[in-house]
Amino acid sequence: MIPSALGSILDRLQVSAESWLETVARFGRLFHRAGGLAEHLKVEAERLGVNWLHGLHSSQVAFAHSPPP
Repeated sequence: MIPSALGSILDRLQVSAESWLETVARFGRLFHRAGGLAEHLKVEAERLGVNWLHGLHSSQVAFAHSPPP
């Protein structure tokens, strides 16, 4: 459980607590070379000279903007 004091941080990042917990718990399975926003993964793929990075869909799910409280 995320302490309530951290809730405002997740709100500012626009990440739901449930998504954050799931992402952290399964990070190594969801992402391989890099993790983060889908836009950042695309930039990293270009930098590495590859077409895609494992975890793009997981990124879109994990870091989807949550509705404001």
